Amino acid sequence: MVGATVLGVFLQGLPPDRRVAMARVASLIRRAARGVRESKRFGLVFYELNGGPLFGLESREKSLTLYIAEKSVLEPFLNTMKGIDAEHSLIAFTDLNRLPLPDIEKIVRASVVVRRERHGSPSQSEILAMWGVKEEEAAVAPPVVRISMRTAEDEQAEAAAKAEAERAAAENKKILRPTRPEKSLVQKRAAAAAAAAASKSKSGKTTAEAKVAAAKPAARRTRRTKSAETAPAS
Repeated sequence: MVGATVLGVFLQGLPPDRRVAMARVASLIRRAARGVRESKRFGLVFYELNGGPLFGLESREKSLTLYIAEKSVLEPFLNTMKGIDAEHSLIAFTDLNRLPLPDIEKIVRASVVVRRERHGSPSQSEILAMWGVKEEEAAVAPPVVRISMRTAEDEQAEAAAKAEAERAAAENKKILRPTRPEKSLVQKRAAAAAAAAASKSKSGKTTAEAKVAAAKPAARRTRRTKSAETAPAS
């Protein structure tokens, strides 16, 4: 049984009232008619048992229609249930807020019993003719052809815009380069302290060299004075 997938897709396009009503009847059929195969054909949610159609569900503009293949099961309800079309073996429910679910369940269970007691089931063509459903409605729908409403100018403008976007992206890629991560405050302070220490060391070395250089001429003058004092007079 395909079940919820088939019905779920079918229900998506229905108004809320018919969506709820059809979901209730479909759920009842699946529960009361064990082993039915659910599909979507002929514009209906289609139920098969023992190789032949058993029920069909159709959403019409102002009603929900239940088709019954085993026509005889409707006879006990002809005088008590509204909407029965005995000729086409269907029930059209117009008051979707008051579906006679108990009676529908009795019809479903009786249909299953009759079908299983048969040595064979009616053909699909016979049942569809009784329901008034045309088999050609089951033909495969033509493929959907999507027609573009854009003009040649629109396509050219779109292509130009795409090319411009690609060019701008390439330019941005060339300009943007990964940047080095910024140093933390601790690293900045450590670098500044190291620079200051290096500068101080260099400054101290330069001062010492200057003192040594200044001391050399004074020493030479002292030696010359001493030499002059010790020299003998002529």
